[in-house]
Amino acid sequence: MNAYEVTYIINPSLADEDARKVSEKYSEQISSLGGQIVNVDLWGKKKLAYEIEGKFEGYYVCMKFNSDEKVCAELRRVMKIDEDIVRALFIRLDPQ
Repeated sequence: MNAYEVTYIINPSLADEDARKVSEKYSEQISSLGGQIVNVDLWGKKKLAYEIEGKFEGYYVCMKFNSDEKVCAELRRVMKIDEDIVRALFIRLDPQ
């Protein structure tokens, strides 16, 4: 298994509760595909550095997990087509 970190921005038009549900949805998806969640850090609503799709702020989430590359690729694919996700950045961490 590889260690990954994904930082993603959730659409700011969602309520706090709905943004939390989106975060939980992705955590559950990783677990159901055989991955292991290490840490989920909800940073909250923050101003974006620049306008993205007409939005000036968003809910930031940083999640660390261990999984195979196929799980990470599937998560990347699903996040890309989800309308609630503004941006996502995946990083493969060095083995410890």
